[in-house]
Amino acid sequence: MKIHIVFVLVLAITVSTQAVIDVHDEFSIDFADPNAIREHAVTWTPHKQVQQTDKGLLYSNSNDATSVDFGLMTKPYAIGLSWRPAYGVNLDVELSPLGEEKPFSGGTLHPSLYAVYVRYSPDLKNWSSWQALQDKHRDWQERNKAGKYQYHVQLRVPDKEREQYNDYYRQYMRMDVPWQSDEEAAVKWILTQEPDFFKKHIPFIGYIQFLCETSMRANQPLSEMKIGISWGVGGRHSPPKDESVYKNRDMIPWRYKAPNANLSPQQKKIKNES
Repeated sequence: MKIHIVFVLVLAITVSTQAVIDVHDEFSIDFADPNAIREHAVTWTPHKQVQQTDKGLLYSNSNDATSVDFGLMTKPYAIGLSWRPAYGVNLDVELSPLGEEKPFSGGTLHPSLYAVYVRYSPDLKNWSSWQALQDKHRDWQERNKAGKYQYHVQLRVPDKEREQYNDYYRQYMRMDVPWQSDEEAAVKWILTQEPDFFKKHIPFIGYIQFLCETSMRANQPLSEMKIGISWGVGGRHSPPKDESVYKNRDMIPWRYKAPNANLSPQQKKIKNES
């Protein structure tokens, strides 16, 4: 996943200062490409008539009026920085192509209507609840004009949820540590004080994961999922006492994972390769 930096205030300075980093990233998953499905660890509801084809994911049936319950999930994507996680993120999702309206004996057969959800985690083990993205279209007329399904959501962690984390982090920053602004190191220290901390609090967004659900109409393929992710981090930054702890970490996304995170086989492979 490529990261595109919109604005960066350089951190290589000798005194504590304010820093702002804004990032926007876009990528797509081609469901007609088995390699893309493996890369993004895409899984879907098993059904003998829902197959990956050269048109995408397709429910085949001679009767266009039939449908099956269908759910699709991506791998988790890391956002933020390895030393400072994000507390909010803007997400845009497009699904295509838009199915065609078809007449049938009972009236008009509308295309599949997808619901898109996202959840977030600090450690790949403890997750928020699934939250719905908002459909950008008011009705089928708008959707037909766009020719695709489009969704958006702005996620933000409430300040209330961050109170205990901030208390711990302030304690950490008062300690004699190699780098006071390293929240990855702070998280590891917090978990020595309170091992089940993330069971009680999810104070930032380290990873996001997408879920799509629909009653999939027969013979209407889902070919592509486009994802746009925008996030920013800011606040006071203190340079490390030991510059080696910052080496090669300027644009590495959040990477802390719980030692016993409950990962799928595809996610375990990603973890082992990271």
